[in-house]
Formats: sequence, C-alpha cells, structure tokens
Amino acid sequence: MAEGVKQAVFDAVIALAEEFDDLRSFLPVGSHADRGKPEELHNDYDFLYVFDDLTWTRYRLLRSRLDAIAASLSTPEHLVYVDDRLGPVKPQGPTPKVTMVQPLLFDRASFRDYIRAAPFLTLDWARFPVLRGLPLTAYGAIGFPTVELLLNARAGIRHYREMAREQTVIALVPVERNGRVGRERQPLRVTPDLLLELHHAVVTRTMTNALMVFAHDNSGVKGAPLVERFTERFPSLTPHAPFALDLIERQARLRAGKPITYDDADGQRRSITFLDAMEAFCLDG
Repeated sequence: MAEGVKQAVFDAVIALAEEFDDLRSFLPVGSHADRGKPEELHNDYDFLYVFDDLTWTRYRLLRSRLDAIAASLSTPEHLVYVDDRLGPVKPQGPTPKVTMVQPLLFDRASFRDYIRAAPFLTLDWARFPVLRGLPLTAYGAIGFPTVELLLNARAGIRHYREMAREQTVIALVPVERNGRVGRERQPLRVTPDLLLELHHAVVTRTMTNALMVFAHDNSGVKGAPLVERFTERFPSLTPHAPFALDLIERQARLRAGKPITYDDADGQRRSITFLDAMEAFCLDG
C-alpha cells in the first residue's frame, strides 16, 4: 500500500467523529496516538470515544461507518479493519501489512466505571491531548494508582501473571443489552506467533505501571529508556533488565519484518519469574 495510509486513517476517523453531536470526548491514545509516527508492518490505532448516551443503534451506526472507512483504505497488500473489543488485542491478517482501527467506546457512566476498573490504562490515556470535548478527568478522578491496584487491578501484576501462565487474554466484547451497549468477557487464546508480543506486554507494561505507583511517573517512556528508568528506581530488580531488553529488541525486529528466533517456553518462564519478583517487592515494601 502506498505511504500515507496512517494519515488517511486518522483524517477519516477524526472527520467522522465531528459528525456526532453527542460525542463528549474524542482522542487518539496508545503507542500510535502520534499520527507522525511511521507505520509498521502491523499497526494498532486506538481512538477513545465517550458519548453522552451510547445506545445500540448509535454504536451500530458508528461501527458501520468505521467499517466503510477501513474497506475503502484496504488493498490486497494492506488490510485495514476495525476491531472494537476492549483489551490487548493485536492486529492480524493475511496481507504483508495490517492496520487495526480499535474504537474504545463508552458513555459517561461506563467510562466512570472503567476508570475504577482499569486505573493504569485510563491514567495512560489521560496523557494524550483531547481532540474534541472534555478532558478525561471530567468523568472521574484519574490519579496515580496504589500498590494494591498494582497487584490486583486489570492490567495489574496478578492479572498479567494469569495471562502469561494461561497464554490467554481477556477481551471485553460489545453486546446489546436492552437497547444499550454492554460488554461480555471473551477469553482469547494467544496464538504462537503472538507469544512474544504477550511477554513483551506483560513485562514492559508492569515496569510502566510500577513507575506510575512508586515514582508517580506517567511519562509514557518506552523501550530501552523505560528499562533504564525502571532499574534506577528498582535496583533490586536489575537482574530482569536483560530479559526485558531482549524482548524489546526482538519485538522491534519482528514488527519491522525481520527474522527472529524466540523460545516461547523460556519467555513464559522468565516473564512469570519477573512478575513474581515484582509482586514480592510490593509485598515486602
């Protein structure tokens, strides 16, 4: 596909958001929120929507319009598609390049609930500038999570350890409930080709979350600088740094389409060992 697909996706999705009068907050979030960041082989573009009232009819209208945008931008070499499940869902497809547009859909009440259920995710989202409407703090206090939440919340240590052990992620799937949008939990088995992505996520995101809790650091630093900052704050956990750096390097090569080797069983073991050590640090502190 020609260069500029990311720009076309952002232009179309942002223009569509302007058509909804009852959309109270809209913003791109996540690792590709910066529309100037180059495309990769597999791309995940997250857009957060908070409506006054999210009926099933409103949801279906938005979803159909997004599907039409994706279809218009797809080619035989580059699949563009929409996946509106909430959770660590990774882009997949049969073409050399793949772009997943992930609308994160809420109304005011459900977003307030999600702030409480997923404090690390919503604190991360609050870093990004709102393109339309109210700041995310308008729906509830978004502050730095506690040690208890680092242990037990969605995207916390024990949640991630279960994911690593079971090689399964939990997505929240939109369903109709009395004319409104509800969500059901959907376990998704992680396919072998995505186990590196899983281990990279549970290790690096736990490092990010730990910095949020213990250092009140919500800078969003990634890659090798994240590992450096983490070991500076948690020197006793420095022995896990080489594994984290190896995951970061291999993931970068994989996303660039370069060949890699990866021992899934060893990665699983080392991920769980790191999470156990991080939990012990929290309990001892």
